[in-house]
Amino acid sequence: MYKSLTVTNDCGANTGAQSFTVSSILTVSVNATDASCFGSGNGTASVNIFGGLAPFPVVWSGPNNFVSSEASLTGLEIGEYSVEVIDAANNVVFSIIDISQPTAIVINSSFIINDANNQNIGGVNVADRWR
Repeated sequence: MYKSLTVTNDCGANTGAQSFTVSSILTVSVNATDASCFGSGNGTASVNIFGGLAPFPVVWSGPNNFVSSEASLTGLEIGEYSVEVIDAANNVVFSIIDISQPTAIVINSSFIINDANNQNIGGVNVADRWR
């Protein structure tokens, strides 16, 4: 939005006009989805930008030297991700999200039961639990 401001001194002879841009405050909304399974690396994140003055460079950073300039990300590993958005007026918004995952299933014991006469009537017993 452009506004015009005119300033006149007491002499009335000197006037000037200056156009300037008025924008609303830059804000962001960051959304994240955790990985669906242990070790799947399929987390997602996105940033929605409100207000400010375009353009809006976006810079994500995360684990293992991850860097991206996309507004929406997919295939994210677990870890902490930060996003920085800067508008044309050099206003900066910074946010941090954490992508997590469900715990792994761990087999804590297994053994084979066999009869003494090798008659193939044994079985396998497996106990599992969530870690």
